[in-house]
Amino acid sequence: MKKVTLLLGILSSTSFCGANQVSEAQQPFIKRYENQKRIIAPEKARINSESEPDLNEGFVSLYNGKDLSNWTARGGYSTFEARADRIVGTCVKGSPSTYLSTLRNDYSNFIFTAELKWVIDGNSGIMFRAQHEPMQPYDRVFGPQCEMEGFAPMLKRQRGWSGGIYGQGYAAWIYPLWLEAHSAVRQALKKDDWNRVTIKADKGTVKTWVNGLPAAHWVNDQFLKGFFGLQVHSGKQGEVHFRNIKVKELNNLPEVHMANGIKIGEVDSDSAIIWTRLTESPERNTDGVPFPKSVPGDPNSVWPDTQPTFPDLSIMQGSVCGAAGKVRLSYWHKGAESAAHTTQWERVYPQNDYTHQFILTSLDSAAQYEIRVEGKNEGGNTCQLNGSFVTAPATDASSDIRFVVTTCGDYPRRDDPLNGHKIYPEMQALQPNFFVHAGDIEYYDKPAPYAKNLKLARFKWNRLYAMPYLRDFHNHTASYFMKDDHDTTRDDAWPGTDYFDLTWEQGLATFREQVPMGDKTYRTVRWGKDLQIWLVEGRDFRSANTTTDGPQKTIWGSEQKQWFFDTVRASNASFKILISPTPIVGPDRWNKNDNHANPGFSYEGNELRAFMAEQNNMFVICGDRHWQYASVDPITGLREFSCGPASDKHAAGYSEELRKDMHSFLRVKGGFLRVDLDSTSKILQFYHHTVDGSVVYEESFKSL
Repeated sequence: MKKVTLLLGILSSTSFCGANQVSEAQQPFIKRYENQKRIIAPEKARINSESEPDLNEGFVSLYNGKDLSNWTARGGYSTFEARADRIVGTCVKGSPSTYLSTLRNDYSNFIFTAELKWVIDGNSGIMFRAQHEPMQPYDRVFGPQCEMEGFAPMLKRQRGWSGGIYGQGYAAWIYPLWLEAHSAVRQALKKDDWNRVTIKADKGTVKTWVNGLPAAHWVNDQFLKGFFGLQVHSGKQGEVHFRNIKVKELNNLPEVHMANGIKIGEVDSDSAIIWTRLTESPERNTDGVPFPKSVPGDPNSVWPDTQPTFPDLSIMQGSVCGAAGKVRLSYWHKGAESAAHTTQWERVYPQNDYTHQFILTSLDSAAQYEIRVEGKNEGGNTCQLNGSFVTAPATDASSDIRFVVTTCGDYPRRDDPLNGHKIYPEMQALQPNFFVHAGDIEYYDKPAPYAKNLKLARFKWNRLYAMPYLRDFHNHTASYFMKDDHDTTRDDAWPGTDYFDLTWEQGLATFREQVPMGDKTYRTVRWGKDLQIWLVEGRDFRSANTTTDGPQKTIWGSEQKQWFFDTVRASNASFKILISPTPIVGPDRWNKNDNHANPGFSYEGNELRAFMAEQNNMFVICGDRHWQYASVDPITGLREFSCGPASDKHAAGYSEELRKDMHSFLRVKGGFLRVDLDSTSKILQFYHHTVDGSVVYEESFKSL
């Protein structure tokens, strides 16, 4: 073979021979690419001498044969459609390159294979371990691509580099197929027929094959995890068909765990929602890099507009990274596991933060259920977690009921640094039928870090619910979750209020993603003959706080308010309790203007207080306020109980000096509220507890 001497920008003149010798037929392409800095020098190119892997066992199809669910188009606006056994990509003139991408974006070590056919000549390729960056007007897709250049008319002379590696969006050609060793694969592509491409990525080593012939052997330490993307190149034309798209993930996948436990939500007499999340580790990262703090007066403090970006949240203190895999749920009556019902395996996806919610129906009323959530990855590693809950009694059944309520419980203000908020084991010891978190579960607009985007918002949720006290409690307690301003976007938010790059729409979606809530954010639940609760939404429908008060100014919105009036009037429960994320009665501080106890919403507040006061045995429990109280509206006599924040560290904003005649109890400390219903005596009792569980106030009422 003839020796060829090259000058490749970063290389000196060198003579090559054998497999690493550049083919004489490839010389027309040398000058075109000699200045590409990441291109691999011929004498340093590794040669793929491995046989194509066995493609018959252990593979999962990435195309369901029906539609493009689990895929999304990124980049330009060329089109993709599901057509029987294949996906068809069509070039749209003027569009940038377009990539039909898997929603999963954490494929790491795998064997990928697909078949391609060009019906209309055009360029294509397979993105793997790819990344994307939202930009305007088109997302930027970048990462390694296994080139499948077809018979594109853009090339004056066919290179035959299908199977080579191109650095899409960040480099250019990395591993071209211009060596003598690549002579066979350069001729492998078949015009007007199907062509198989195979990619094996194992840690830092990537190998490719085209129609069974070895092509690239690339060593890389930059792109180790990402999504797959089917490319339609920019240009004037092109129609590419893809079929038999499948992947086998290799067994060196990270293990899966459930560091965020189980959340059991929306329990009534015959249904429930079970939430879980797969994670890479069994616990949060306690030894990671701490977030910079915000200290008033400190010139080195970090504030929202100066907070740095955190490109790798996995190294940060408290991080709980999600993991790819599948989950399933088994549930059974307590003590009857042999009769368990088991769901199908369901895959978790990064677009849902690796969470999944199982909806259970046709449950028995007043029954004790045990559950088991299992997880697994494609490599066979498994994990499991057990839990339990009780369903509500039937509407016509009398039963004793106990429930607990708290509010305002973010991660930085926990009172046990290692385990979380102390109230959770205290509440669990009381064995409540259910729990209500009355909002401000997390604080996006508070530091360490400020949740200025979706990734940081999810980070804060996952960090909080990896705390052992919270996790253990929720594994065994039915819960209802309510949101308020801080866990939507920011303080005193109303519709359309973004927080930097965290949009209002993302805030609403993230709350539903992170807790089992169901279709509506306002709902009512009957717990037997004697108790009905109402949980209302205080952010989604409200007027701007700055709007002038009057009949049209609202917090609840007309639809929710009418629903509330109608369902309360229709209820024959002995006791009715409204649980609101913000006060209805108060009193509140003079400078606040965000709730029904404030002058800014007095018209609707007067309307609600008058209506509830007309009902027999109706009470209000509220969150939001960072102090505990019991109060009586001096005009209507309506009673309200503020549960108080989840820790003493979180208590602030009021004082004994502000105590009013309408207060029957006031305590500027943290804790929780407990409510007991004695169905025999028809007595309802309210108890305010400290963070260590002690009772500091109680009040009881007998059904009339």
